[in-house]
Amino acid sequence: MAWTGRENQVMLNLLAELVERGNKLTDGTFSKALIESNVLPKFNDICCSNKKFEHYKARWKTWKKTYSTIAGMLNSGSGFGWNADTERVTADDEVWDGYIKYFEVQNFDTSSDDEKMMIMAATGASIVAYNIIINSKVPRQNISIEGPLYMRRALSEDHPEDFRSRYRMTPIAFMKLCKILRSKSLLKDTRVVPIEEQLGMFLLTIGQNQRYSWIINSHFNKVLDAIVMLNDEYMSSISTATPLNIQSSHRYYPYFKDCIEAIDGTYIPAVVYGDDSIRFRNRHGKLSQNGLAACTFNLEFIYILGGWEGSANDARVLKDALNKPNGLKVPQGRYYLVDAGYPNRPGFLAPYRGTRYHLQEYGNNLPQNPKELFNLRHASLRNVIERIFGILKSRFVILQTPPPFSYPVQVKIVLACCILHNYLRKECPSDEFTIEEQSQQPFDFYEDEFDGDVESGTAQSQAEQRLRADQFRDEMANQMWEDSCNNI
Repeated sequence: MAWTGRENQVMLNLLAELVERGNKLTDGTFSKALIESNVLPKFNDICCSNKKFEHYKARWKTWKKTYSTIAGMLNSGSGFGWNADTERVTADDEVWDGYIKYFEVQNFDTSSDDEKMMIMAATGASIVAYNIIINSKVPRQNISIEGPLYMRRALSEDHPEDFRSRYRMTPIAFMKLCKILRSKSLLKDTRVVPIEEQLGMFLLTIGQNQRYSWIINSHFNKVLDAIVMLNDEYMSSISTATPLNIQSSHRYYPYFKDCIEAIDGTYIPAVVYGDDSIRFRNRHGKLSQNGLAACTFNLEFIYILGGWEGSANDARVLKDALNKPNGLKVPQGRYYLVDAGYPNRPGFLAPYRGTRYHLQEYGNNLPQNPKELFNLRHASLRNVIERIFGILKSRFVILQTPPPFSYPVQVKIVLACCILHNYLRKECPSDEFTIEEQSQQPFDFYEDEFDGDVESGTAQSQAEQRLRADQFRDEMANQMWEDSCNNI
């Protein structure tokens, strides 16, 4: 049953009155008994109508969808604004033309008054009334100027710290990135949306995890692809030199002189449907993708592999990274630091299992033997991978919750965030977001999963490689302990 504009307004006003009297349920809706006994009789009397509860329920769903669209528009810096005096959505003709053309492409009948109302999302007092009903407040941001001007004003008038908080980088870094994307022809200005606004919307999405309507999504993938194209330029390369922080510390040098970087896996919340969801549940029962990363001691990523289902263990993901044509490389005679979830093998130095390892396990309690001393220094050095994950997820909040995108896009988002992290480390290395404390999780051991695909040769030669790696670690631990006892 069709609803007229007047019927929409009358119903919303009646519901707003219920809110003022405190009759809204905790889930934001109203009870069926209240609607049938209090609202519908008044509504039908005023509008000379014969609406029933099912008509009201269907209309409520329409309003909810409409409000979500409008809220996304008003919070995006997309060119749409809000005039509090006239209670209308505002935009210039080009923005409205682009919005209407989108719906024409989607086969909406834009000649229909009702469809036009849906396209323009029932602006005016209806939006205010529905917003009062669900939030008891007006729209969250008062963007009253066109998108391009909004970004220019944000860059020129906002306090740099406010801009950084909103867009996750300083204005100078933002403008330089726009220049890079423009000069490399990775992004182009459109007739309505310049590169600055496209990047701004993208950063709001990944940095604030804000959910938007079509106007954001129509540019999101373009910016995402453009950032991913910067992978070769901003993903750090492996250095064969001993890292400076190892060279300069008697706690680490010469013991870890052949260490290159640190490796670990991390769970990223994911949205997966159907039968696939079983494979994507991690050991905590949550849907996620399992990503593997290698980073330098300067907090820069050198390798990222995302896309593995959450149920896959870290050792299995590492096998895949090593077997890919352009995968993770291990220089001859060098090794990565890994946690106890990985076996101790040539090229991957793991701590002793069954011995306290995490830094908080030590506190003021000094190591009591060579294995504990080795584990303490190993954990202190490998902690860089924990820090970089913490910084990444604090800056790009979209990595903390399931994102509303297809799974291939979710995988690319992880890579893009890592590339942006490296870009910002080069542009402003001291700019770090506060890391939220995370409890240390117990390790999962998958010895057999690792064997065979990384090591080559017969079972005997594999055993020899494992023995040689363990002997190397024992010699290092014993030398550390001897030097420590001698105060060297």
